[in-house]
Amino acid sequence: MISAKKLAVKILMKTSYLTSLTWLINYVRFHIFTYIIKTRYNSKKYIIRDGDVMKLKYFISGFIVSTVVFLIYISILASNMTQIEVSFRPLRYFVDGVEKVLDDEDKGFIYNDRTYVPVRKVAEMFGKKVLWDDKTSTIYFRSNDWLYGLREKQSRNLQRKDFDFLEKGMFYDEIYSKVGPPAEDAGSGIFIPVYNLEDGSRIYLSFPNNKTLYKVYIQYNDGTTEDII
Repeated sequence: MISAKKLAVKILMKTSYLTSLTWLINYVRFHIFTYIIKTRYNSKKYIIRDGDVMKLKYFISGFIVSTVVFLIYISILASNMTQIEVSFRPLRYFVDGVEKVLDDEDKGFIYNDRTYVPVRKVAEMFGKKVLWDDKTSTIYFRSNDWLYGLREKQSRNLQRKDFDFLEKGMFYDEIYSKVGPPAEDAGSGIFIPVYNLEDGSRIYLSFPNNKTLYKVYIQYNDGTTEDII
């Protein structure tokens, strides 16, 4: 999650880096070409050779291409941005009569008569954790003990193909929405949901940081295991 202010600064920094790199490349190429001219034409007789004409053409072509690429990048960046006018009024937050003070960079703003607040900070006021999946642009809210406080247990039959959608780095919330609660948690200080399959085998999902999927393996009836992810 990132605030509008931070996003604007981030974009400007990226743009600034690209601009600086483009001009640095052209600056170096210009001085290399100048050095060639000075060393070649230090006599009174000024003769331009075919090779030097080609170098001049390459320099000009490179400069034009670099400039065009830079302008295309800026136009694409600008097309994905919308400029808005917002009102940064000093907002105050109260939860059950207790005022919660946020840092200046986390304060919300008003736009089109709607108040926008930092979702992570507000959710934390109510004891919720917020997870951001940048790959799917998804926000997950969960209680602090949600992973270990699941009251439901696996109630439907599952097959191995039901887990074909799994990818490393996925949040458990998305997995839960597709396959439901696990049969148990086999972790010891680490969240490892276990799912029972119809054929008697079991699938283990490992979440070492209690956030994203790191490893998946299946345990067959004979005790042997096979890594899936």
